[in-house]
Amino acid sequence: MRQQLDSDPEVLRYIDMLQRVAKIRGSRLPNLTVPLLTPRLSSAWLWFVTDVDSATARNLVDSMTTEVVVQDDAITRLVPGAPIGYDDAVRLALADRERATRHDRARAAR
Repeated sequence: MRQQLDSDPEVLRYIDMLQRVAKIRGSRLPNLTVPLLTPRLSSAWLWFVTDVDSATARNLVDSMTTEVVVQDDAITRLVPGAPIGYDDAVRLALADRERATRHDRARAAR
């Protein structure tokens, strides 16, 4: 049995998450609502405007049709450490990504 685990008390829409990431990065997220955009077109667009590979883009787009709101705190019994909020998680992820990028560039320059 698969179990969804999370501990952030905030319930966020995808657009809210994307806008907060943009704000944390110091940029603005253009938002264009279109009347019809199929999952295939959406994932192609995501692949085109980001560095996400096409399979990941498709999985991300497909997941947007499923609302997930966690109702318990089971993860706190499985994972050590205090839970962090969405914004802090984004900052940590962006910092990890920056470190990995610098590491890859340094390795390629050798």
